[in-house]
Order: sequence, then C-alpha cells, then structure tokens
Amino acid sequence: MPDNPPPRFHRIRLHGPWQAQVVGDNSPDEQQQRQEMVLKIPCDWGDWLGTRFYGRVLFVRVFGKPTALAEGQRVWINVLAVEQSAEIRLNETLLGRMVGRQPTRFRIDHLLRRGNRLEVEVTRSAKPQKQPGAFSPFSPGGLIGSVFLEIEE
Repeated sequence: MPDNPPPRFHRIRLHGPWQAQVVGDNSPDEQQQRQEMVLKIPCDWGDWLGTRFYGRVLFVRVFGKPTALAEGQRVWINVLAVEQSAEIRLNETLLGRMVGRQPTRFRIDHLLRRGNRLEVEVTRSAKPQKQPGAFSPFSPGGLIGSVFLEIEE
C-alpha cells in the first residue's frame, strides 16, 4: 500500500438548469429574436440559435455551497468542453479562459459563498481558430461538455 494514496473526489454535476442569453451576435443569418433560454448542460446551441450562429452566449448557473466542507478542504470547478472559447467566472471573479475541447479546472474553495453564480461566456467567431478539435461551421456550438464541482475527500 502506498504511503500517499491519490486523493479521492466527490463530484457534483451542474447539468441544469442553466440560463443562457445571447450577449453578442455576429451571425450571417437574419437577425431573429433570441430570447433567454433555460438549458441543461452539456448542450449544443444549434436548435436554439441555428448551426451558423457566431457570437457570444452567457451561460449562468446558480448553486449553493456544498455542505459539510471541512476547513482547508479543496474544491474545483471543471469545465470539459466549449465550442470555441470561453471565459469562466465565479461570483464576478474571473477564473480563467479556455479553448475548445481542452478540459479546464479551477480551484474555487476560497471563492465559495452560501449562494454562488457561475458564468461561462462562450464565444464562437466566424473564423475557425487553429486548435485541437477545430470546428466546422456546422459543428456543435456552446457549452458542449459537462460542468461539475470536485471536492477532495
């Protein structure tokens, strides 16, 4: 048995409900009324915005602080994939940026409050970027991977 076993984690999936709202539209398609939507994550925004939508969509998920966290217990937020890039914020603090299908993880235990607001602002430009898993104009768009909390046990 190893002296230092690898840490174990408890996961809390943040699949839904998420509020989604267009905050910037550069789509070549006719401008259409794009109202706020309630979605489950992961999702492709194609059914809502069309497969040729280019712009920015803000995804928001409110969640409570996990109960029974011990002093010093570490908590991370994991975002598995977006199409094409995103900025991630928790309680108005920028955690960082991510590109494409590169899973991203941020430590957040120091930022947690009783009530928390997670924002993932996804941007998809009309010009494909050079990145692993680069998209085509008809590939899925949005917050296309799971989002979850990970608590070290």
